[in-house]
Amino acid sequence: MFANNFKSSNPSQILVIHNQEQEQEQEQEQEQEYSSDNDEMAKLGELVTELRLEIAELRQQHHTEITRIQEERRLENTTHLTEIARIQEERRLEIARLHQQHHTEITRIQEERRLENTTHLTEITRIQEERRLEIAEINRNRRREIARLHEQHRREMTRLYEERQDLLARSENFEFTHGISITSKSCFLNTYNFYNKAKPTD
Repeated sequence: MFANNFKSSNPSQILVIHNQEQEQEQEQEQEQEYSSDNDEMAKLGELVTELRLEIAELRQQHHTEITRIQEERRLENTTHLTEIARIQEERRLEIARLHQQHHTEITRIQEERRLENTTHLTEITRIQEERRLEIAEINRNRRREIARLHEQHRREMTRLYEERQDLLARSENFEFTHGISITSKSCFLNTYNFYNKAKPTD
């Protein structure tokens, strides 16, 4: 067709026809492109819709998962707080038990010390009483010894006095009998004692 028109037409007509054909071809190509674009847009629209639905589903899943995790954490926190409260109660009871045990031990030690002090004081009192009795016995013995020494001293003084009186009597009798004048009785006594110093006394 283009060849027949080319043979029967002048060059200007041929150019116009050629341009028209090119325009028609371009329009067809554009229509095909538009059709293809429409198909792609439709596919993109479907894909976007699917993506939106998937995103909505994922969001719902995410929300559900977050809610589940939050609930688990809440339960864990509740359990943790319950465990903490239990441990604190156990520690409180243990501290109370140890405090009571400590108080009982202190009371026992104080009672033992009181008994030890009482026993110690009793022992001290007993020892003091024994020492008092010993001192009293020593004092009695000393008093008896002092009394004995006093008595011995008294007898000795009496004996010496009697001997002196006897010597005086003898010296006077000797002077009277033999006519010897003794000017000093003490001189005679000294002489007598000199000759009789070795004589044992009764």
